[in-house]
Amino acid sequence: MQQSVTIEAQLLQALNTTARQQILDGLFKEPHASLREKQILFNSLFANNTIRDAPLPSTSDIQNLMALITSFQSKIYHEETEAWVLLGICGFSFLLLVFLLGFIAVIHQQNKTASFSNSATPFNVLCVLGILCNALFSFLEGTQILNPNAALNICARILESFWAITYLIFSWIRAEKQILSVFPSSFRAIRICICLAPCVLLLPPCVSIWSVVSKNEDDRVETALGWLQVVAASCFITLDALFLRCFSSYLAHTQVDEDSPIDTRFLIISRYGCVASSLCLLMFLFALFHAIDPQRWWFLGIASACVAPLVFFTLVLMKVALHVQAARELEAARARMRRAKEECDATLFALGGGGNLGGGCIVGSRFGGSTTDALWTLPKPDAFHA
Repeated sequence: MQQSVTIEAQLLQALNTTARQQILDGLFKEPHASLREKQILFNSLFANNTIRDAPLPSTSDIQNLMALITSFQSKIYHEETEAWVLLGICGFSFLLLVFLLGFIAVIHQQNKTASFSNSATPFNVLCVLGILCNALFSFLEGTQILNPNAALNICARILESFWAITYLIFSWIRAEKQILSVFPSSFRAIRICICLAPCVLLLPPCVSIWSVVSKNEDDRVETALGWLQVVAASCFITLDALFLRCFSSYLAHTQVDEDSPIDTRFLIISRYGCVASSLCLLMFLFALFHAIDPQRWWFLGIASACVAPLVFFTLVLMKVALHVQAARELEAARARMRRAKEECDATLFALGGGGNLGGGCIVGSRFGGSTTDALWTLPKPDAFHA
């Protein structure tokens, strides 16, 4: 008597073929197959398997089989989700880049006395490069997940390293004075570490390039590459934690010590610097948990990718805040000059001077000094250096 064969029985019978079992196992480890190719290969395992009189499998066999199928489909879904999120991050980064370039151009138009070369400050250049590196990295990473390619993977790793380098140099230039005040005895050692950091961060992609060019598939190379990645990540996180410690110490000192002079620009840099450094630490924490168990913590890999563009988004907000503060200080200085001129004209009129005597105050002693006193000096807007 023929037994009715269930779909589960057909799938189990297909899995009993040794060759197909090996192919199925390889699907989870194949680095060069695209998601579409994996799905097609997976479906082909169970095609054209009309089996009659096949013995019904046990319940545990069916459960194990369906769990394996579910795991594979979940992995496909997770990789597709991560790829499209990365492509979305690429779009967000390009929008942020357009905003930053437009903001710099508007400032350049407002300050007509400045040449365009003044806009190419280290801060602006590093910020643009950081956002551009993150945008291109997200695009290549998402593309190579959908269609694996060794060259794209290496390019993505290089861009990731350059993103980290631009962030560290940007943070160093911004926090140099704060670091000198918080860590005066260790300042020289920290500066040496900052100079050596790019070499450490570029080691992993350089080893990857050498491995691909030489076609070296030795397991020892993979092990060495893994340790180099750990060293590079540790270097980056250590320096970022140093920046966070510096910014938080500066904020705590200015809030506690009422006698210390407060530089509003340093306060803005420290506040936004704390946020950016905290985001970097959070990104590293997400990436660490994802590396420990990618299947269980797959969503943390996506979260880590989403945090990365927020770092330079925070730095762009810092630039905007510095420009707004500079504009306020400039307007306050102009208001002081107007009040001083009005008081001076009123004094001259009261003394019978017949007006303002040429449209300006000539009595410098009225304000305890000459007309070149700080009262008459307008602060230069710091828009191009914000």
